[in-house]
Amino acid sequence: EMCIRDSNAVKEGKVDLAFVSANLQVAKPLRMKILRKYRDILIAGMRFEELKAGKEELSLKELVSYPWISLTAETITRRFLNEYFEKNGLTFAPDMELATTDMILPAVRHNLGLGFIPAEFADAELKSGQVFEIKVKEKLPERNIILIYDMEYPQSIAAKEFQKLSLIHISEPTR
Repeated sequence: EMCIRDSNAVKEGKVDLAFVSANLQVAKPLRMKILRKYRDILIAGMRFEELKAGKEELSLKELVSYPWISLTAETITRRFLNEYFEKNGLTFAPDMELATTDMILPAVRHNLGLGFIPAEFADAELKSGQVFEIKVKEKLPERNIILIYDMEYPQSIAAKEFQKLSLIHISEPTR
């Protein structure tokens, strides 16, 4: 599990800080601070325009037969989506698996499938009409960006400054 690996790296002094997007508990001397909450949205390209025409909200069951784009199976986000689908009685089986979240938007824009991404990632394309949001009945739970650090390990000046800047820029989104 990537989050546990990142947490251990902080504990072992290999890194000063770790940023994770999963909920986990850390033991002393590690500390965690929730920097920001966010929610993923489902987006599609214009090839799937019938999904926005006149319908208020669609159920996952109505959408499951469409092609899906997601991250690879070992990622936290993918496990999060697998659990979300399972909780709603469905199996999540994406047609395309990508390595990073920032690759999902171009794939959706090029009409290769539907994909969940953090709402802010899609702002420009949503405004320009290149993609649209699909309102889903089964709401995705909110997620967190968490900073993990060690209270007993002396941090470098650079790490302290980076932490300060992160607190300012991540916890105060620009819109």
